Amino acid sequence: DADTTWDALVAGVSGVRPFDRFPAGAARPANAAFVDGLDSGREETLVMQMLRPVVARHRHAIPRDAQLLLATTNGEIEHLERAVAGHAAAAEDSVPTVLAAKVQALAGLDRPAVVVSAACASSTVAIAEGAAMIRAGEQDCVLVVACDFVSEFVAAGFRSLGALAPDRARPFDRGRRG
Repeated sequence: DADTTWDALVAGVSGVRPFDRFPAGAARPANAAFVDGLDSGREETLVMQMLRPVVARHRHAIPRDAQLLLATTNGEIEHLERAVAGHAAAAEDSVPTVLAAKVQALAGLDRPAVVVSAACASSTVAIAEGAAMIRAGEQDCVLVVACDFVSEFVAAGFRSLGALAPDRARPFDRGRRG
């Protein structure tokens, strides 16, 4: 949550640590940021494990007529990865619109969600789109929900682009790598 993130930032505590959620290989990043308490062994996906408590905690403050913009690159791609690995899973449940419908129901919203999928810029684009909707008078309230996680698919894509740092990401450092 925001308070925990702020307290850790001020204390100099990083959420980045060695990554070991999926097997070692060319696609696995050396380090990644983690949300404590998530369990990849549960039936519920990591994305829903992240979203459920946040949305539920604020549901009372979300107007039912708010327009939901779901910012995600890969939705619940865990469903697809589980199906490919031969586990009981429906690959079609990985489609971002399925996740959008889940978040809409979780938030108790009346209107269908809009999915914004613009790779790493998804959340920024969704915020800009929501602000434009409000400025134009199209919407009184917009809820932007953004969520993705490090999957083998995403890690392989970043690795192929040479975008994974061999240690911790330092995007604004002159000596950055990856």
